[in-house]
Amino acid sequence: MIISKEHFAPATTPKKDISFPSILRPFKCDNLVRLGQDYDGGYIVNRLDIEKSNILISMGVKDDWSFEMDFSQINDCEVVSLDKESQVSPDDLFYKGHRQMVYKNIGLEPSPDTIPFDYIINLPTDFYKIFLKMDVEGEEYKFLDLIIQNSHKFSSICMEFHRLNEANNFDALINFIGKIDQKLVHLHPNNCGMALDKTWPHVMELSFTSSDNISYDPSLTLPNSLDMLCCPEGRDYQVTFF
Repeated sequence: MIISKEHFAPATTPKKDISFPSILRPFKCDNLVRLGQDYDGGYIVNRLDIEKSNILISMGVKDDWSFEMDFSQINDCEVVSLDKESQVSPDDLFYKGHRQMVYKNIGLEPSPDTIPFDYIINLPTDFYKIFLKMDVEGEEYKFLDLIIQNSHKFSSICMEFHRLNEANNFDALINFIGKIDQKLVHLHPNNCGMALDKTWPHVMELSFTSSDNISYDPSLTLPNSLDMLCCPEGRDYQVTFF
């Protein structure tokens, strides 16, 4: 379901406090929308990025393609989804014609079970603006350098980062934000998983934009009014920045 500010009903669930370094503070964007099913599986992204995209490439779908369906309601462009474990039926009516479900994972090298990341993103840059959605359960770190090198090809990037309780992964995320030629417009800690100290989320959803309809707001805090709990029985994070 597509949700914008006009549909928001304030949550009453108590929140957990957490403070992040300022590099993780998203830019303010007035055109954010939430795509995807309620709770886990939805992402908040810049609607302008959706509208200007020529193709949606989603890596990691499994049993939920609600984001892709909502995206297509705004922009019925080409869709390519990849997931070897996908539960999408070959007879599914959504994945027909200009929308494809590829039953392989993304990888660095070709194999019977994988398609190289380079192959997917090396499309004619004069024509394509790729909206990249990635949820590959911890495999995302091996692709970060390639995404940075090709960031000019993307209209937007939304990703779920996993195992952030491991120092190397958190450092990789900070490095990625510092180098990517896009601006962070949303961050949402996943309340389904926490680190061993019970305070630090080890999974977060991040969305980046190539559009310029953003501004820096030093007072911005999270969650955004469009956010939903990933696990409905838990509590969300109240995020501040230092």
